Amino acid sequence: MIATVLPINEYYIVAENLVPSISQTLQRPIKVLTIVDPSIFEDTFYRHCFYNNVALPLVSASHVSASIGTGLVHTSYAHGFDDYKVHI
Repeated sequence: MIATVLPINEYYIVAENLVPSISQTLQRPIKVLTIVDPSIFEDTFYRHCFYNNVALPLVSASHVSASIGTGLVHTSYAHGFDDYKVHI
């Protein structure tokens, strides 16, 4: 499951099981606003933080794990063969 959490005036979408470690990393408590099924992100797009006029797809990949980080990851076919396979 995916948790939406609220730190200071910002929203993050993270894997639910990573909320405690992210709170520890941020060194502040965070509030879970809602928990959603990750499938709602299938076939959706996001706007790049630097290039707001570019909509990029959200893709799933078997090599992405919710065991560390946010449970979401940026991919680029130049970063390795696993990322390359996602893009073809």
